[in-house]
Amino acid sequence: MVAQAPVRKPGMNEPVDLQRRPPFKESSGNPLFTFIREHQVLILGFIVAGLIVMKGLMPDLGTGPARTAGKASRDFTLTDLDGQKVSLASFRGNSVVILDFWATWCPPCRMTMPVLQRLKDQLGSRGLVVLSIDQRENPATVRSFIQQNNYTMRILMDTDAGVAGAWGVNGLPTLLVIDKEGVVRHQEMGYESGMEARLFELVSGLL
Repeated sequence: MVAQAPVRKPGMNEPVDLQRRPPFKESSGNPLFTFIREHQVLILGFIVAGLIVMKGLMPDLGTGPARTAGKASRDFTLTDLDGQKVSLASFRGNSVVILDFWATWCPPCRMTMPVLQRLKDQLGSRGLVVLSIDQRENPATVRSFIQQNNYTMRILMDTDAGVAGAWGVNGLPTLLVIDKEGVVRHQEMGYESGMEARLFELVSGLL
């Protein structure tokens, strides 16, 4: 994630500057500090073990960044939340497609979703299709998230991350813009504040 504009308070897309935090005051009478000092090796061990477990739970989304801009798109067929089969090739010749590889647990994905919804609202009548491809989640979890936020994009379920792997996706969210001829014209990963204007201009020029 890259924050394009300075903000006064750190947010989800801006790292916290630890140098600006007030120093932790050591106090021999502070039981928390005493516990941490006496068990720091054990605590570090738990942290390392937790990180290893989390890495094992993360989906394997490929070994390298997708380098597909300018190339013909790979076709795929996935099932949407309504159980309908959706093929990327079915939109060729008629629609500009934005592919969004995402997951509900991914903070920058959550920040990108409203952008995609607005693009769909503004350009859908002109031929834009947004396909949001969820990665390895339970359909009930995804459906609840979509309904709570009133999103209307087509949600596809990549239950084994097979499509993401085939496209070389190695981070979420990853967005790709595909023109009416089926050629990938743009790709980007992460969220930034200027992405909506950039995508609007790009897609408008392709419609």
